[in-house]
Amino acid sequence: MIEIKNVTFAHIYENLNLTIPDTGITAIIAPSGYGKTTLLNLISGLLTPSSGEIILNASKISYVFQDQRLLPWYTALKNISVVTDRSEEEIKECLLKLGITEDLWDKHPDELSGGERQRVCLCRALLYDGDVLLLDEPFCGLDAENKQKATRLVKEFSKEKAVILVSHIAEDIDIADSVINLE
Repeated sequence: MIEIKNVTFAHIYENLNLTIPDTGITAIIAPSGYGKTTLLNLISGLLTPSSGEIILNASKISYVFQDQRLLPWYTALKNISVVTDRSEEEIKECLLKLGITEDLWDKHPDELSGGERQRVCLCRALLYDGDVLLLDEPFCGLDAENKQKATRLVKEFSKEKAVILVSHIAEDIDIADSVINLE
């Protein structure tokens, strides 16, 4: 369980309290500018609350950032292999499940479309195999078919681990087991 107890941060949160289960998908929804990304950064430890505490029983956190953070000097395949001990075959299998075909594996991020880069980021986070998966607008730029492939893999991952999905798009949270509205 992830517990957020009396967290205050800048002018965004004051005494925020949330409990997130150890498995399943918890969606956090709010309009743009309501601190969804800030909350993920607090949970991940990238930001520190001014007061309060975040109790997180996780040794590794997987994170799909809103801005695609692929290393430009590596290929799609290498961007994943540098963060995981998974075999090349497992990486390729995951990429294929996300609709990233063999002809794209050796391309660099600037040679991929936005949706392709997003799916490489998702594959990397899933195969990093964190105890918690943080998803910040993870389906942005995906067409309906590829979004369905991505949501299927995220649902599979969430059977054993916690997934926190933030979005301002209501249809993105259809896959959630529980929803928190920050508004």
